[in-house]
Amino acid sequence: MMMQRKVWWRWLSIAAAVLTACWLTGCGNKNDSGAASGEGDGQATVKVGVILPLSGNLAAFGQSTLQGIKLRAEEINTAGGINGAMIDLQVEDNKGDQNQTKSAYKKLASLIKVSAVVGPITSGNSMAIKIDTDQLKVPIVSPTATNADVAPGSPYVFRTCFTDDFQGQVIANYAFNTLGKKKAAVLIDRSSDYAIGLDR
Repeated sequence: MMMQRKVWWRWLSIAAAVLTACWLTGCGNKNDSGAASGEGDGQATVKVGVILPLSGNLAAFGQSTLQGIKLRAEEINTAGGINGAMIDLQVEDNKGDQNQTKSAYKKLASLIKVSAVVGPITSGNSMAIKIDTDQLKVPIVSPTATNADVAPGSPYVFRTCFTDDFQGQVIANYAFNTLGKKKAAVLIDRSSDYAIGLDR
């Protein structure tokens, strides 16, 4: 079960990196000539921020997600980058904390000037910086923020996963239509926003 979960998170993180890479071909921080920023050696680069819980209670998920993002970035760079520009990952550890997430996002957007951010991976942290994305206009792409309220209302917040209410509906439809089960007992952790979202 744990191995399946790790594989699932890895593929979601790769999907986020792919989406970000494709997206950056049409937007991002550019210099006055309209080209991607370059480093001292003359190689053009596209800075992509990453906000993940690399320490704390969610560190296992954050570390596995980072591995997937790095893998996809390496594949893109090996293939020639994005219009010739290499992806330069700028990684920040939010420790699973909303205040740390806000600080990390502002640092990446204002100081490091990334073109986009992959992450955060939880709904609470994603919504914590929703208003900041409207102000700083640096988009985020969350691999796994499933709360239905994460993305709506902001042109800078995206996700690559299904929402809680959609997942709950699919589970119910499968149980009723495929398994033929008409009665079910549902155990819900009322302290978990994710569990509550699935029960909508």
